Amino acid sequence: MKRAGQSLLLLAALYATAVFSQSIPTSSFFNTDGLTDVRISPNGSRIAMVLSMDNFDRIMILTTNDYELVTQTSTQEGQIINDYQWKGNDEIIVATSRIGIGRSRALPSGELFAFHVPSATGRTIAGSNAGEQAINTLSHILPSNPDQILVTRFEFTGRNLDSRPRGANLSIPAPAADSSSAVRISNELRGPLNGGELFADNQGVFRLAVANNDDNARLRYRTSADADWENISDQFSRTAADQVLSVEAVGFSEDNNSFFFLARDSASTKALMKYDAGSITTLLESESFDINQEDLVYAINSSEVIGVRLAGDYVEPNYFSQHQEVALQQKLDSFFSGERIQVTSADADKNLIAFKVSSPHRIGDFFLFNAENESLSQLGSTNSELKPEQMADVNAFAIRNSAGLTLHGYVTVPAGTETALPTVVIPNELPVGSRALPEFNRVAQFLAHHGYAVLQINTRGSSGFGLNHQLAGTGEWGTGIIDDITLAVRWAVQREIASEDSICLFGTSYGGFAAVASVIDQPERYQCAAALSGFYDLSSINTNRAPYLPVPEARQATRDSMDLNPAERLEQSPSENVDAIQVPLLLAHGARDTLTSFDQAEDFVEALQEANKAHEFFVKQDEGHNFNSSENRVEFFDKLVDFLDENLK
Repeated sequence: MKRAGQSLLLLAALYATAVFSQSIPTSSFFNTDGLTDVRISPNGSRIAMVLSMDNFDRIMILTTNDYELVTQTSTQEGQIINDYQWKGNDEIIVATSRIGIGRSRALPSGELFAFHVPSATGRTIAGSNAGEQAINTLSHILPSNPDQILVTRFEFTGRNLDSRPRGANLSIPAPAADSSSAVRISNELRGPLNGGELFADNQGVFRLAVANNDDNARLRYRTSADADWENISDQFSRTAADQVLSVEAVGFSEDNNSFFFLARDSASTKALMKYDAGSITTLLESESFDINQEDLVYAINSSEVIGVRLAGDYVEPNYFSQHQEVALQQKLDSFFSGERIQVTSADADKNLIAFKVSSPHRIGDFFLFNAENESLSQLGSTNSELKPEQMADVNAFAIRNSAGLTLHGYVTVPAGTETALPTVVIPNELPVGSRALPEFNRVAQFLAHHGYAVLQINTRGSSGFGLNHQLAGTGEWGTGIIDDITLAVRWAVQREIASEDSICLFGTSYGGFAAVASVIDQPERYQCAAALSGFYDLSSINTNRAPYLPVPEARQATRDSMDLNPAERLEQSPSENVDAIQVPLLLAHGARDTLTSFDQAEDFVEALQEANKAHEFFVKQDEGHNFNSSENRVEFFDKLVDFLDENLK
């Protein structure tokens, strides 16, 4: 995976599809109802499917031989399934998350539920509704005892949450009318580190604790359940003296003698490494891209890492292991060349394997592979209305900015396009820690379907390209990042992708700020800008209940990343530069937004009105950050297309 240096300019077609003429309704692009996960029971007789239903989730149980519905159940409104596993062949354990009012990200509830098949009997087995003061996370079913599950827990003492996690076995009796049949906790272990995480090996023994803080990663390791914890922190070194070491544990080898982890290597990108008896080995690394946990390929029904499907400019499979299942994974890759394969589950004998396929033109299809006869059948789709062959072409590119950083991005255009098109630029949703990926993008495909070229650029500060690239966004929210967007637009015009006099920006959250800041910085280059849940006053960030960046120590991390004094915040805020806005704006916001406040959006709109600037303000009183309701999303994106058509065509 370690590659030669990137070229200055790269334009590579990732996925060429046939020209489509069929009109696809807006609701098809923004309907989130669909299949999101598939899990096979240990004996292979049943399949559990999770379907997203806009504001809740549904689990359906089907037979594997003829896909006949056995039973089904649903979560409550505002509650979604965070994780779930089969316990034996007739019960499913579910961990849930809740969608907080005004927020776009669901937060774990800490509760665990058991759902019996086929009686559809459900019960709370852990968490506040079970009468305990603890936040629980599902780990896995214990191989030696399928009636037990392994969990990690943070317990409350009064109103205070213990800073050390606990690992425990939960013994779950079969559902019965006898209410005295209760869940029992055994083998409870308090972790050795404050603020840390506990990791179990493949036999369910907690043997690794990791805590990442501002100074350095702290690690404790033990060789067995009876051994003492050993401090192994000094065996992990930083690649630079001023760099904070962060270690992300990702699994144990099948023999449980070593563990895998992700950490920064000498190239400043995250690499996959292995710790074995005091020795650390780098298994895979890329000079240009971080390896992240979602890229890892595991042995089936194990936490042993056997390869990586790296999300670089495109998805690149790479296997380092001699494990016998590498051939199986390569076979799955061969079925859908160039697309991302994610095995979701298998039966205990590994004869039936469920997996998901996705790519920039495939939103997500689920398949069942029978290893005995090598047959392949489709189980369902995340959205069956969006056919891969009807989607637009997606092309990767790379350019170098004035700071010497290589910026990677994507151009989405209607299939068969040969001339420059009206173009929409979509900045990243966060200034640091997010990126455009080689995956399906609903907004980009929707806009391309309406005849637009769509430009996405991973500016300085984006994640996935090494620590130096991400840190380059510090203090550059309203300056260097905006310069990178401008550079990408110039490139698109020079390459005759974008029509020079028909360019608009649209962004969400920070992307909304970047869209408006760009038309202030380059008033002659753009014809309009649109924002959803944007912020327009940098002084308003972090003043709400929810800190802005979704990272540990979020409020301080946001301040450090912005790195602007009060005068600089005012100078770079669109709300203080209304007179410089020369193009129409479309602004959309939820009145219950707790991340980018509705008040600051109203203040900006009032300033636009006083300055007699062309604008539209689209408000949903019952929405928070971004729009969760499918109906509201459809209404907004219909309005966005009308706005773009009016100003670009």
